[in-house]
Parts: sequence; C-alpha cells; structure tokens
Amino acid sequence: MDFPPAWTKDTDIYAIRAAFSLLAAADTPSSHITEEDHLITTRDGAKITVRVYRLRSQLVGDDKGDGRPGMVMLHGGGFCVGGLESGARLSRFFAERISGVAVNVEYRLAPEFPFPTAVYDAYDALEWVADHTANLGIDPARGLLVAGESAGADLALAAAYLWAEKGNTPRVTGVYSSVSSAASLQTVPRKYKSQFMSMDECADAPVMSAEAADFIKKPN
Repeated sequence: MDFPPAWTKDTDIYAIRAAFSLLAAADTPSSHITEEDHLITTRDGAKITVRVYRLRSQLVGDDKGDGRPGMVMLHGGGFCVGGLESGARLSRFFAERISGVAVNVEYRLAPEFPFPTAVYDAYDALEWVADHTANLGIDPARGLLVAGESAGADLALAAAYLWAEKGNTPRVTGVYSSVSSAASLQTVPRKYKSQFMSMDECADAPVMSAEAADFIKKPN
C-alpha cells in the first residue's frame, strides 16, 4: 500500500489501520522517557488503555518527583484508525521538551464503536487523569491540557467543553486542537459562509480529500 493511503468511498478500513500501525511503530522511543500503561474503566464498564509518558529524571524511588504540567493526548485517524502509537510523538515531545506528564488515550474506534463512544472515552480518560494527578505526578496548577490531532482535535474540544460545562475541577487550562474539523460549513457563522471555500478549493487534496471527508462522516 502506498503511504499516505488514499481514503475513498471504497476504502478498506482494516488495511488503512495496518498501514498506520506500521508507520507509527517505526517511531523510536526516547531513552530519556518512561512509558507506562494503565487500564482504566469507562462509563459503560469497558477497559481502555492509557499510556503515561514522563522523564526518567522525574522518578526518584517511589516518588514521582515535583508536580509537572499534565496533558491528555487524543490521537488522530478519522475516528476509525490509529492508536497509542499515533499519539506517541506528541506525548514524547511534551514529556521530554516540556518536562510534563503526558497521558495518551487509546479510545475506541468506529465502526465497531460508533459515535459518541470516542467522545465518552476521551472525557472518561480526562476524568481518570483528574482523579489521579497526585499518583501521576501532575500539578494541575502548572497546567492541565487536553490535546489532539485531526479526529483527536475534535475529541479534545468536546472533552474540554463538557468538562468546563460541568464545572469540574481541576480546571482544564488549555486545549491543543490541531487540524480540527470543528469549523465546518455546517458550524461556521452565516456571515462567513461565503468565505468558507477550502472544501471546494482543496477537494482533491492528498490524504484528506472531499471524498475522504465524506468517507469519515459515514454513519457505518
């Protein structure tokens, strides 16, 4: 399969998943970072994996070290591909360059788990992090971010919004939403619709063409 793979109405989602897994697995972990998996329970009783990244220098015996800023990471992949490996690069960057604690979430994917499962998983992961900040070595006063790329960017916005709407604490201090589809023709204010031309101008863009966007929006 060529990479990046073409997303069309006839896309084999399982072949796309395999291609993304191979690419992500080629990324080399940093020797300066520890990566630790945890199983967390979601609201429907399912178990999903989160992977915690932090600098080795922050670990002293059983102590997690001084509290660090925290980040909940939600990978991209059109809500139907990707996994922990897809969110690893940004998680490692946050741990190594920001000296923070990143929590990378393996939320459940469509079509096996349709909307709103991924949104609930993202929120439940944020709640788990908030409940375990001390054990994770996170000091929310230094920052508690929700981050995502592509589909994960939409999930980050949704989880942070729901968290704030409920008035939960600790407060989310920032959202990193990269390549989000939140600003679409359906959501952009009416007065700007005439200027919203990217879907037409970039209809044949590589990877994310108009046909690819339609494929991702399919209910099944």
